[in-house]
Amino acid sequence: EKLNQFYIQELIKEKKAYNYLLERDIQTNSIEKFGLGFAPSTAKQIKFLEEINVPLEKAIELGVLAKGENGVYARLIDRITFPIFSANNRIIAYGGRTISNHPAKYINYSNTKLFNKSKSFYGLNFAREKIIRKREIIITEGYIDVIMLHQAGYSNAVAVLGTSLTSEHLPMLKKMECNVLLAYDGDKAGINAAFRSASLLLQNSFEGGIVLFPEGKDAADMIKNGEDLESFFSNRINFSQFIIEKIKENPYILTKIKGVGFKRADEIALALGIDTKSKFRIESAINFLIKEYCDNKGNSSIENTELFKMLDEALKFESDDEIISLYQDSISSLIKNGELFNTTSDRYSLKMLYYAEKTILEFFKRREKLSHNKTRKIVSNLTEYIKDLEKTLGFSLSQEQKKALKLINKGANTILLIGYAGTGKSTSSRAILDLLHQRYEYDEIICIALSGIATQRIYETTGYNGSTIQSLIISSKEYDKLPYKVILLDEASMVNSMLFYQIISKISDDSVFKIVGDDGQLPAIGAGNI
Repeated sequence: EKLNQFYIQELIKEKKAYNYLLERDIQTNSIEKFGLGFAPSTAKQIKFLEEINVPLEKAIELGVLAKGENGVYARLIDRITFPIFSANNRIIAYGGRTISNHPAKYINYSNTKLFNKSKSFYGLNFAREKIIRKREIIITEGYIDVIMLHQAGYSNAVAVLGTSLTSEHLPMLKKMECNVLLAYDGDKAGINAAFRSASLLLQNSFEGGIVLFPEGKDAADMIKNGEDLESFFSNRINFSQFIIEKIKENPYILTKIKGVGFKRADEIALALGIDTKSKFRIESAINFLIKEYCDNKGNSSIENTELFKMLDEALKFESDDEIISLYQDSISSLIKNGELFNTTSDRYSLKMLYYAEKTILEFFKRREKLSHNKTRKIVSNLTEYIKDLEKTLGFSLSQEQKKALKLINKGANTILLIGYAGTGKSTSSRAILDLLHQRYEYDEIICIALSGIATQRIYETTGYNGSTIQSLIISSKEYDKLPYKVILLDEASMVNSMLFYQIISKISDDSVFKIVGDDGQLPAIGAGNI
């Protein structure tokens, strides 16, 4: 509450931010009702936190601050702040809107002990009473949409927080026993989000409907322009009708539903009589084939002639000038929509693969810089330590194994152990973990692998706690970072880039990350250019 008062006072001083809200037609009483504020520089925020005796570690735990390569920084900087409240009306997180042309217009706090964005709705604390009384909830896409809808009298409006509606939102909706009205932008992203949400709600026996605003407009724009929202809401399409209409229009939208792939959607589409040269069919095939190729070939992008050959086979075409022109037009459309990236003049990558691998590269570059930071040695006399270790093990360590220990003792935060079976990776792993155990508690060390068998083997070899990657990701879903200081990843050659991305996004900068693999065991599935 004190932090929010600080943000509110900063908004009064920051005329650019305050004027932005007024230009969006947000009234002063709405600014006060929703507690909007402004997050200034990191230095100002840390100074305020110190003044109110909030330890930096506590602020990091709550998501206000974060740790980076240059130290501690504020999550929200130069942003209008939107406090997110719990069911009992306490602030649990913030969202922020840039006023400095930052490429990420809106950001939310990452998940913390208090906040899970996949379960939360913005504005629910203000809307709950009206929702229960009217037995209807309006779900929209943004903070300002919610505020403007409340101003216009639709005080049963809420918004998802940077995600689509998820199964984790459903218990809250069921508890309120209400119909659900989805009010989304009518662009491609909005239609896909509405389709996924409607499918999820219909599968779980919710009643309600969908309103799609004209393309390029959201609820806030409609209200600002004086549009008659009531007529839109009165002419809603129910979930089943919307799903049927969209499937008829583009059967490949079915691939947005979990478990439905291109091949099944293509069967349905052809049975419905879709034009075999439909852009929907070709674009869906491109997405499917690039993903399949990257998964199977251990790559992150595909060369255009290879893609065209695969498209011919999948769609049963024979390439000629017309077909190649259709392929090129579809690729251009997907690039324009941000679904594909042109990695070189003749290669293409899926958006998520491109983003994942770009993030992986940035992760290693950042850790390389961090590794140059001077760190106190773990043991002052490593030579004596190794002699004692060799006595315990009953054999001598190789020069490479000693080199690994030396690197860790000097403060290396990332180390890769690469070798064929029988070359001593397991022994090296145990030796490194034992050395790190001199600094970290036993429960701060975790060994992870793709398979349960590998997890059990590494536990038996090293004696440290083990977990499958999937179990670890699920168990830490609600936390921004893993609660471990040392993470050992075994069988790294079996981990594709999407899964690797999920792992590294959970590793804090002050953790030691140890990667163990056999580059002759399998192609590095999905590693591609990495």
